[in-house]
Amino acid sequence: MKQVLKKWSSIIFVLTTLLATSANAEIIDFEDFDAGTIIDNEYQLSHGVTIKGVNQSYGIYDDNIGVIFDTNNYTGGDSDLASPFTNSAGEKYNPGNVLIIHEHPDECDQFTCGSDPDDEGSRPAGYFDIVFSQAVTLNSIDFFDIEYAESNQPKYEIELFSDAQFNDNLQDNLFFMPATGDRGWEKSVFAVDNVMAIRINLGGSGAIDNINYSVTEVPEPAAWVLLSACAFGLVRRLRRA
Repeated sequence: MKQVLKKWSSIIFVLTTLLATSANAEIIDFEDFDAGTIIDNEYQLSHGVTIKGVNQSYGIYDDNIGVIFDTNNYTGGDSDLASPFTNSAGEKYNPGNVLIIHEHPDECDQFTCGSDPDDEGSRPAGYFDIVFSQAVTLNSIDFFDIEYAESNQPKYEIELFSDAQFNDNLQDNLFFMPATGDRGWEKSVFAVDNVMAIRINLGGSGAIDNINYSVTEVPEPAAWVLLSACAFGLVRRLRRA
């Protein structure tokens, strides 16, 4: 009987491990796009994510101008967004493409803001809205060229919401823009579950990259039927023993 119990317990343990919910990390890194490309629904089919960059300088809200900036070939005179970047630990990093809020909305059409992207430097610059098609765990985001006067304050908050309409703030006044300085970068770690939307309030110039999040995958119902059948078989064997 002990041998039977040991055998079936091992089988059920393996099946349970395989069927357990798993969280797979996804990273949006903005590569494979030309500089100046507007990013809005480019990740909708592949990741279930939509992004909107809003320029609110001078009180005018121009939306959908979150654009690609190539840090290896900086434009707009933005040498402070030129690779490599250095963080507070002295680590150098070349991110390639990053996402900025474009400074001149009149240069943009539906798809691009031209070949000379330039980040908005006025205060406030605007914000990024990031919406997920399902709840995720937000792991981290990389930030670049954030001025010290535009960081670590409530008005420069990184807001996380449990709904796609930006109503239910999960962590109010907890996460703020990190100070990096010119040609600096920092990784902000969140580890917050049940996130459906993010609003990143930019106080001035700056960029984001490497939106790292995890989606929890739930096993198919048929798999649980198989596990139940194994458990039923174990019970019958034990009764016969």
